[in-house]
Amino acid sequence: MDKSVLKQIAETYGTPVVIYDEGKIIENYASLKSALPPNSQVVYSVKANPNPGVISVLNKCGAYFESASEGEYDLLLRTGIRPGRILFSGQAKSKQGILRAIDDGVFLFNIESMREALLLRDCSNKKHIKTKFLLRINPSLSENNAVLHMGSKPSPFGVDEEDVPNILEYVNHSDTRCVGFFMYNGSQYYDSKDIAMNTNYLCEFAMKMQREKQAEIHYLDFGGGFGVVENTTQVPLDLSELQQNLKNNE
Repeated sequence: MDKSVLKQIAETYGTPVVIYDEGKIIENYASLKSALPPNSQVVYSVKANPNPGVISVLNKCGAYFESASEGEYDLLLRTGIRPGRILFSGQAKSKQGILRAIDDGVFLFNIESMREALLLRDCSNKKHIKTKFLLRINPSLSENNAVLHMGSKPSPFGVDEEDVPNILEYVNHSDTRCVGFFMYNGSQYYDSKDIAMNTNYLCEFAMKMQREKQAEIHYLDFGGGFGVVENTTQVPLDLSELQQNLKNNE
């Protein structure tokens, strides 16, 4: 961004001031999209930055959105995001929130536990609407260099990998249907090989469930964890390298 523009903004609004560059957001989105396989869809996690202006720009780019709370869901609707482009996620889903999301026609639900799966089934039955969801798994995979690890240990996030086969016996119902899996194994990955490893791990797990449990696999949510540089010692994630590593795993 031109320094004269920054100076003008500071003089107009005072400092400190946070400035978002719309052109840079669009550029970054396009770079990420081009690095991913052709059928991929970028889903923006609202908790990363719930600024309505940022959300609006990403909406124009064609992004989908993940809400991790009913407050974030409300924010997305107020910002003009269609429910059909929202993944309804989070651990604190209420019955009222689920019923509302079903009425609105959200794209998918991300389900974290058996309790949530049964709650979604009850709500779907009440509305006489068949709903689709992804089951979040807590993977056994531990060989990666995430700054914050989410998997490979006891966690309140998702279903332990070894429990998934048994749960699949119960979650598919006349009112609900599991159509894929969601895995978020960590945050702040700076090595594209780690992201490719996570991606490959989830693909192999999904194919195993398809073979052994006849699981329907229409969507896989990889929960990126792309590293954001926070200091001068960190090396930015190389998107061209990511693209190549993902191709090598196809």
